Amino acid sequence: MKLGLLAGVAGIALAAMTAAASAQGTLRIAMTAADIPKTHGQPDQGFEGNRFTGIPMYDGLTAWDLSSADKPSVVIPGLATEWSVDASDKTKWVFKLRPGVKFHDGSAFDADAVVWNVEKVLKQDAAHFDASQVGVTASRMPTLRSARKIDALTVELTTSQPDSFLPINLTNLFMASPAHWQKLFDAAQGADAKAKAAAAWTAFAANASGTGPFRMERFVPRERLEVVRNADYWDKPRVPKLDRVVMLPMPEANTRTAALLSGQVDWIEAPAPDAVAQLKQRGMVITANAQPHVWPWQFSFVEGSPFADRRVRQAANLCVNRGEMKELLAGLMEPAKGTVPPGHPWWGNPKFDIKYDPDAARKLMGEAGFSKAKPLTVKIQTSASGSGQMMPLPMNELMQQNLADCFFKATSTSSSGTRCSPTGGAAPRTRRRAARTPSTSPTRRWTRSSPWPASSTRRWRRRSRTTGASSTTPSSTSWSPRRARPSRPARATPRSRSSMRARSTRPCSCGSPMTWARAR
Repeated sequence: MKLGLLAGVAGIALAAMTAAASAQGTLRIAMTAADIPKTHGQPDQGFEGNRFTGIPMYDGLTAWDLSSADKPSVVIPGLATEWSVDASDKTKWVFKLRPGVKFHDGSAFDADAVVWNVEKVLKQDAAHFDASQVGVTASRMPTLRSARKIDALTVELTTSQPDSFLPINLTNLFMASPAHWQKLFDAAQGADAKAKAAAAWTAFAANASGTGPFRMERFVPRERLEVVRNADYWDKPRVPKLDRVVMLPMPEANTRTAALLSGQVDWIEAPAPDAVAQLKQRGMVITANAQPHVWPWQFSFVEGSPFADRRVRQAANLCVNRGEMKELLAGLMEPAKGTVPPGHPWWGNPKFDIKYDPDAARKLMGEAGFSKAKPLTVKIQTSASGSGQMMPLPMNELMQQNLADCFFKATSTSSSGTRCSPTGGAAPRTRRRAARTPSTSPTRRWTRSSPWPASSTRRWRRRSRTTGASSTTPSSTSWSPRRARPSRPARATPRSRSSMRARSTRPCSCGSPMTWARAR
């Protein structure tokens, strides 16, 4: 199912932040995230983290060109000015580094810093190695093996095999300050070096130092992140026009919308679709366009999994009424025909047509041995927030109803173990913002309970964690892309859970570059 929606250029927070106001001031943002993404330099929560706590405060050797909202983004130089592959060994890349760049703590960015940042996620015996950063980093640059300093402004990166995607993947490796971390390590308390390193990273997350256009000023876990303008940023055209940006976690669509309408925030992502007309009447500027962002579901392939049967996978696809889902979301999504759209160079010649055909689905389920009297019970887990989410609860209630018509019985548990109604799933989104002058007034958290639209009768609090319902995927196979990028389709990566569990692609763990709305 393509539940990817839509707005602007391949999305990073910086584009909105630097262009959201023509005058100095404060921009208050309500995020779809349920918590502040990690701030130590390798954000979690997919590309939700990259655009909120990654790109604003940090830079990579390479970067995405976010200067245009009407054409695909391409990779451009970041902290590296140029790069090339060794002519005699295609596994070695040489990167020339940008001179004169400083971290927020005043220390210099150089080849030693690049080696240090590679080793923080790849070299397990390094003093500063941080296992918590590995999953969100190494998985996005799977072939990178080591870094070697050639001179102060030249570094060599080695891959396990020739990999033309390396410059793309390096947009996910953000450069944190080694000097700042070392000071925190020296002051840390711990029984041994490993404990001191963990304490140093915890302290670093609360007092971050990168090279980005914004620097951290205030961080309250689960509540708010405030960043301020870095007037000394090396890329002068991208020095922010704003003095300050305040980011507040608000995973519920109605909560975000209410916060915008009440003046609690100036800009929100993904408002409740049924509130769009009211937002326009109140003078809000709403910007959206299509993006190549597909949210598939990942099926278990361990021994005994029912999804090893292609008929079951295909039936799940045929059960989901994507047209009805689009109606639920006020047209703010595009039904998918596959991981890439028809006409794409990678489209190929698929034999299975993804569409809504419940009769064909029931026939396939019957052939697989299931019926109304003998439904297939599946367990799903997903997230209520993160990049790619819009209205996961109502959306997945609809998916649950669809699949129930095709002999699926979906049950679910949250990541915390709480049982709740089967929900979850892939999610379209738009990015929206108020055309309100950036405010300098204080901001408070919006935490009150608010109802979902009429399609859902339940009430949920801001920090609720929910789970998946049905098992759907945009292809007839059982695996799906780990992530997507603005300039190319994602690579498919199989994952599995228990023999009877299909795990949804959680936006907070396998995000994709997203887009933003901004003030005119």
